Amino acid sequence: MNNKQIIANIAISIYGEKAVADMVENGEDIPLHTMKGWAARGPFRVKKGEHGLETKLWKKRKKKEDVETEEDSNGEFYLAKAFLFRKEQIERVEE
Repeated sequence: MNNKQIIANIAISIYGEKAVADMVENGEDIPLHTMKGWAARGPFRVKKGEHGLETKLWKKRKKKEDVETEEDSNGEFYLAKAFLFRKEQIERVEE
């Protein structure tokens, strides 16, 4: 199972299978991301008092040798603790 499948399964438990299927079918983004994922979409922060949904996502293992090797090489991955936040749990930061 890859990260998109893990997140989709969690989204199904929150929004329902039909809603998630409609989002995917319409090319919409499932509104469930890590903070890094939300930051890539704009200046967002977690609302005060909100807590993320704890899960495990695949993360590439970092090694000192990786700096010298090609980026396309197959690295080792491991399941790391991650927190996912729904759209309702974040807010745009006013700059």
